[in-house]
Amino acid sequence: MEEVVAVRRVAIVGAECTGKTTLVRALAGHYQTVWVTECAREFAVKKKSLPEIADVVEIARGQMEMETSFAAKANRVLFCDTNLMMTVLYSEYYFGECPAAVRRAAEEENYDLILFTQDDIPWVPEPMQRSRPEARKTVQELIRLELNRRHIECIPVSGSLEERLVSSIQAVENLLS
Repeated sequence: MEEVVAVRRVAIVGAECTGKTTLVRALAGHYQTVWVTECAREFAVKKKSLPEIADVVEIARGQMEMETSFAAKANRVLFCDTNLMMTVLYSEYYFGECPAAVRRAAEEENYDLILFTQDDIPWVPEPMQRSRPEARKTVQELIRLELNRRHIECIPVSGSLEERLVSSIQAVENLLS
């Protein structure tokens, strides 16, 4: 009988342009597994405009559905290029509020590991980007405060892509062992 191995979930959080997507892709490649993209980014591209408060519930639902779907396809570990905590923080930052259902879902989400990308890399503009460079430090601080409020331990990830990848792989190996 084949042993069923639980898929471990790793969320990568950080403000825009802190290297989350690059890191997620590299980690998924290293572990030969799938990864979940940021639903808000895909939503904005499809809509051809930035999200509005009315879109937040749909974005959160899409993020959760992608995670569930991809977890079934993952090889031991699923890497997530954001989480609902980030959806809540961005909703509050840009709209001054967040739907209660999204906030509740974010409080209930659980990851085996959180990697927190630091803002020590250059800002690179992207299509459908919400923030400007000056917002990055503010959002990073909001993330730190929320992680502390929720007593969530995280691994800060900084340096070059190679340095980020090495420290992230070490954290994931510790998780898997």
